[in-house]
Amino acid sequence: MQKSEKIYLENTNFQYAFTPKNTDLGNLRDTFFLIQVSYRHTIEYI
Repeated sequence: MQKSEKIYLENTNFQYAFTPKNTDLGNLRDTFFLIQVSYRHTIEYI
């Protein structure tokens, strides 16, 4: 098994709940964008 590059949670608040001191702002931005876009579109990550 390999370490995944990024994990996108369903909600950005979950990152603060799981790792309050080590939140990655780039990942928060990506997660927020995916949440907003997935409202109307299907998201696929290859």
